[in-house]
Amino acid sequence: MLARNPAASMTDVANLAGVGRATLYRHFPSRTALVRELARECLRRTDADLAPVADAGLRGRRALEAVIQLIMPLARQFHFLLSLWSYAEDDEDIRAIYDRQLTQLVTLVEEAKAEGSIDAAVPAAWVVSSLDAQVAAAWWMVGNGLFTDSEAAEAVIRSLFDGIGPRA
Repeated sequence: MLARNPAASMTDVANLAGVGRATLYRHFPSRTALVRELARECLRRTDADLAPVADAGLRGRRALEAVIQLIMPLARQFHFLLSLWSYAEDDEDIRAIYDRQLTQLVTLVEEAKAEGSIDAAVPAAWVVSSLDAQVAAAWWMVGNGLFTDSEAAEAVIRSLFDGIGPRA
């Protein structure tokens, strides 16, 4: 329901789930609690989906490309969080998981800088922030049917590594 309408009420969610409002409120005492649990689930799924990157020993550009390709399919289920993130970002547990994931990206960016795939003069924090924004834009495009997962991943990868200017 929230994927179709991020402004949906708890009543709307309960109706779609086929449960009464009271049942929904027993599990999630507020809309904020529901959104936070969905954000936690998204972050857990991100961790699970990215585990093969670490397991394969990928580093630098190859790891970043794999990360981007693996997280795009999550957009179909979780793109609504882009407009509801303010409900989740104040939660300490969610913030800790998200910050850990961003720190892992910094490591991959530093590896890509060391191998020459990303300009060493560009601060890793800037690259990660830019990548985060590009992924958000790609998720929005996928969630609105404007890109497939693979098109979104390719756009992010090209923007990250090649920029958006014409190729020489």
